[in-house]
Amino acid sequence: MISILESDDVPSPEELGIGSVPYLLGLADTVGELRRFCLDELKSGKVEKANHFLEKMEDIFAELMRFDYPDAILPIRRKQDIARSLLEKTRGEVAVTASTRNLHARLEEVLKNR
Repeated sequence: MISILESDDVPSPEELGIGSVPYLLGLADTVGELRRFCLDELKSGKVEKANHFLEKMEDIFAELMRFDYPDAILPIRRKQDIARSLLEKTRGEVAVTASTRNLHARLEEVLKNR
């Protein structure tokens, strides 16, 4: 997670020195952590930064969806479903915040020009 925040890089399992299964399961959990950061940025009014975290969430989710194994081999299906849900909620929240921000800016412009 620190690597994503500091250098915008997702390290490989080899770089972290862990196996593939724990790596994938941890990567799935990262989607939820990125959501927290995204929401924090939205609260601060930083829609662009929030959108950046949303894009990272989407990238990670796309990679997670490449794996389709029985739960006995890789118990990732539930985490994929949770990541999908979190991603959809976050997309909606970022879109609403961006729209609200744009509307507010336009209203201020109209009121200023009266």
